[in-house]
Amino acid sequence: MVRLFWVLKGGGFRVFLLSGRDEEALGASTAANLAAAGFAGYDRLILRSAGYRGQSSVVFKSAERRRLAAEEYRIRGNVGDQWSDLQGDNAGDRVFKVPNPMYFVP
Repeated sequence: MVRLFWVLKGGGFRVFLLSGRDEEALGASTAANLAAAGFAGYDRLILRSAGYRGQSSVVFKSAERRRLAAEEYRIRGNVGDQWSDLQGDNAGDRVFKVPNPMYFVP
């Protein structure tokens, strides 16, 4: 994924990272883990705020993608390891499901 990230960055794409992880509890460690894995220079890391606790991933991620669209970004591609990453509003022109043998988010 980090290679794809850098190819996209090199091609002039703006990259936003959208995760269902809790912003308050896991924000700092998520950012540190991304940096350690080689992800740097992304436009924004979007994590689940307190207002979305208890709501489904599809609801949260759809709302955040709508917000990006309202900021006049076009979502050309959406990559996720869970189907819930790729469903809902403003999923993008293309969606790419990558395997995750470790866990499933309904």
